[in-house]
Amino acid sequence: MIKSSYPGKFEISYATLVTNSGYVADITKLIINLKIQESIFSDELIGNLVLVETSDLMTHGPIIGQEILRLKLKTSISKTTKDGEIIFDEVPLLVYDVVYTPGNSPNESENIMTLSFVSYNSFKNTRMRLSKSYTANCSDIIESVLTKELKTKSDFFIEKTINNVHMISPNVRPYKFIDMISKRALNENNFNSFLFYETVRGFKFKSIDTMLRTESVFTYKEDVDTDVDDITDVFKSFETINAKNISDVRNVIAASKTGYFASKLLLHDIYNKRVIEKTTNFTDENKGNIPFSLSTYEDGESLIQKNDMMIYSQVYNSGKTVSSRFQGDKYLDSLLKRKSKMLHFQRSINIGITVYGYTKMNCGDKVSISLRKKSDSFSDRDFPMYDGEYIIVSIQHDFNFNTMIHNMDLSCSKITLTEGIPKSKYIEKP
Repeated sequence: MIKSSYPGKFEISYATLVTNSGYVADITKLIINLKIQESIFSDELIGNLVLVETSDLMTHGPIIGQEILRLKLKTSISKTTKDGEIIFDEVPLLVYDVVYTPGNSPNESENIMTLSFVSYNSFKNTRMRLSKSYTANCSDIIESVLTKELKTKSDFFIEKTINNVHMISPNVRPYKFIDMISKRALNENNFNSFLFYETVRGFKFKSIDTMLRTESVFTYKEDVDTDVDDITDVFKSFETINAKNISDVRNVIAASKTGYFASKLLLHDIYNKRVIEKTTNFTDENKGNIPFSLSTYEDGESLIQKNDMMIYSQVYNSGKTVSSRFQGDKYLDSLLKRKSKMLHFQRSINIGITVYGYTKMNCGDKVSISLRKKSDSFSDRDFPMYDGEYIIVSIQHDFNFNTMIHNMDLSCSKITLTEGIPKSKYIEKP
């Protein structure tokens, strides 16, 4: 049980390292720092472990980068929910790289080791190739790949898809085949914006459209009035932003060239020998106040009216062949929207915040962020630009074993604004 109610406090139940000789080393008291990173744009869970190399490890080693790491951590919310525990046991972590650095210990035989690791699921994925034909719903195929091919023991959440596909895995790794399916999958709103990623809680197959439509699950603030000596205020302390870094990447020229504001898709129908033109813009896919002005330029058009700033091309067959039966208009309409959704994360307002470790947070969750603080240098007019709802793109868990405090570095992206930007007519040249 966590003895202290201080936010971010954690305990380690156990940590073992299985060497190549089969020796199980207890490294619980040797760990200095542990970092685990997850992202909605990565199908791999990665991290590193810093520990002291003792004579016992040297005797039963050497540590060469092929060891199995098992551990269990309990955070300060573990008393109220299972989400407070992080366990890598039945599905362990695999060490793949080792870096030795001189230690500060008086004993010259002890060095500092940094072990880089991935989840065992990722390791199994690199050692497999899949050659198989599937005709089924996209979500059912993904579940089959995870349970029957990868044989994962991890938990997973797979968002239901509405379309069936006929696909052949052309001797590729399971993750690659899942990525191929994600580009064809449609959610209940006919959006093709699915992402497949791994977190400390297992796998997720989730659409960006669903991420944006869900309610905010938590609020982070810079100005939180708490007293950590009062246990009733501990959960308020989880809302505190301890550090922030704002990265505003709304470069109009670069965004225009990549199709962030508007783009066009040319579909080449090889069966009917025709070209179909489909267009989309930011306002077609995002509800709310857009993070740029709709003012018109001297040509009489705004940023979202220039669809030919970025042109994509796609070949498809509208004939009644086996490969095209499942390639209906809904899928074709979603191709351009998928490209746009991905760009919106890359070109939106991004904020990095450091907060106390709260393991109920997952990549892909929507959170509210408030930067209003009396001592802040921002003016009131800046807050509608940065305050509001964000999607958590990545999380880095940082466990410091000297202070026994767990912090999280969250990278968050904002798609729309709390308040709109005023529209004004472009002043033409005299």
